[in-house]
Amino acid sequence: MALFESVWERAEPVSLASRHDGPAPKGGPATEGPDGRTREILHMMATGMKDEAIARVLQVSRRTVQKHVSEAGSLLGARTRFQIALLAAERGWLKGPVGN
Repeated sequence: MALFESVWERAEPVSLASRHDGPAPKGGPATEGPDGRTREILHMMATGMKDEAIARVLQVSRRTVQKHVSEAGSLLGARTRFQIALLAAERGWLKGPVGN
């Protein structure tokens, strides 16, 4: 308990603003958003679906799903799936109808 308390006292809030690698700048090409299929995959990913399930629903290979997720990460400057989901939501890619 003492260890937790000492670490908690020194902790700092985490925010995207403090990232040093920085996401893609707003107003750049990432603002336009991904294609319809990538948006569809991001929506499913955001609901917690695994790549295998997304691939089954869309009738594509798991590798195709991973390629779309990777491309979205590149557009956003994200390194992890969590960052991809967070930044996609921040950019509004998860809002509105899928397939635009």
